[in-house]
Amino acid sequence: MKFLHCFLLVNSCGAHILQLIIKSSLIEAEALINSCQLIASHFSRSPRLLQQLKEEQKLHSIEPQLKIILSVETRWNSTFYMLERLSKLRNDVERVLHNNGNEEYCLNKDEWFHVAELVRLLAEFEEATRMISSDKYPTLSIFAFIVRGLTKYLEDFSSKSSIAIHV
Repeated sequence: MKFLHCFLLVNSCGAHILQLIIKSSLIEAEALINSCQLIASHFSRSPRLLQQLKEEQKLHSIEPQLKIILSVETRWNSTFYMLERLSKLRNDVERVLHNNGNEEYCLNKDEWFHVAELVRLLAEFEEATRMISSDKYPTLSIFAFIVRGLTKYLEDFSSKSSIAIHV
């Protein structure tokens, strides 16, 4: 928590500060994120798997059909979007992987639980990032309130979650 408060003293872009904090915190979940990145990459390299995923979604009345999102190294929120999308498409992704003999890419039940927990955690940071990245209103005046809110959220989250948070 001290890390968040130290950055308030620096005259820097609030969104960039959050980017640095979150990127350093995600190191704790690096193995899980890498596994999810492998799944996303596996699908993105195979038009056949993407087509089967689309068909699975049609079968289960998911409209519009959602695409797999790849994480980009320089943007933490792309990791959030990738995890969020994989979590939404979990059942369809697993079916396609199993049907194609790609079980080595499948996550186990605990890993999927941790993906859902990460999505829940990072959703607050994604919203905060959008708020302080706005060009429709001045954001410097709200940055301290956002950081305070995130600090409180992290305290509450860490008391209720099995995910270790080191900020």
